[in-house]
Amino acid sequence: MKGLFVILAVLFATPAFAGETAKEHASPAAAPAAFERLKGLVGAWQGVGEGGENSTTSFELMSNGSALMERLVPMAGMVMVNLYHPDGDAVVMTHYCASGNQPRMRCAKDGASLAFTLADITNWKKGEARMSAVTVTLIDADHMRQDWVTDEAGKSTPMTMEFVRKK
Repeated sequence: MKGLFVILAVLFATPAFAGETAKEHASPAAAPAAFERLKGLVGAWQGVGEGGENSTTSFELMSNGSALMERLVPMAGMVMVNLYHPDGDAVVMTHYCASGNQPRMRCAKDGASLAFTLADITNWKKGEARMSAVTVTLIDADHMRQDWVTDEAGKSTPMTMEFVRKK
């Protein structure tokens, strides 16, 4: 009798569990236009930064298409991750910096160029270096530029990287 109860409990629980699973993996809500444009960056890119440094970056959709992960290598031996995702009708980006902090930026300008500016930051102390802005310019399907701004000790320093899609 106890075995029958267990079997019945499993049979009745299964449809409820399946329903919860389906809800958890439903399609994401409609994304802002800026995020849809960023999705076009999926793939591998080769670039050159200021000073002639070879740079690479790659973009991959994650979490059922609701997040875009960038693996940025601005120079040999330095790997950083940027995670872009919708936040209501805006797009936010968290930059996991090689300096150990994590600036979160919000898209302030939406067009051919997507301008992200600092919203907040974790693991940072006043006076330490931090990224405070990045503008991603979508030149065409195979060309993209990133203009970064680093703040340190009251001074802002720009850095530009230009990328071409790897074929």
